[in-house]
Amino acid sequence: LLTGPKSDHNTAFDRLYKQLGSLPRDKFEVHFAYVRQASQLAYVIKKVAVRKKIDYLFIAGHGWVHGLTLDVGNLPGAPQDPRKYPRSSYADDLTPYQLEDECFDDTHKQFSKHALCYLMSCSTGKGEDNLANAVAKRFKVRTFGARDVNSSTIVVRDKDVLDLEYTSESAMFSP
Repeated sequence: LLTGPKSDHNTAFDRLYKQLGSLPRDKFEVHFAYVRQASQLAYVIKKVAVRKKIDYLFIAGHGWVHGLTLDVGNLPGAPQDPRKYPRSSYADDLTPYQLEDECFDDTHKQFSKHALCYLMSCSTGKGEDNLANAVAKRFKVRTFGARDVNSSTIVVRDKDVLDLEYTSESAMFSP
């Protein structure tokens, strides 16, 4: 499952969307959804997993250490630490606080045993107290996030394994 923003202020995701058509459909059941809110992400995950548990989740958006903007229309200006602001300030972003919402309660059950999650954004894996770590804990899947400014590309390894190449250093967080 790949989710991404419908609008983008700097065309950061154009290459990614073009790449979707080249993924081998004979090996992977590929689903794509534009997502504008955290609750919509939870809904899409549960809807896709009705047929088959999810092996790979790629979440694209502009990110910072404590969050990922799901749609450019939601950009609050310079990213701030959402722990210092009310939830309503970041209602449409994916943040550790949004992940606590009840709509994510059973989300972890939608993933296969060896599922992987990749945050396709900048800085979501920087430090230890970050969004990638929060996603790993909530979804109970290994989650990767970039440690700095980033661009990423989905790659197929050994014809049946998907991976993500980051242009910056990345980090993996376990549940």
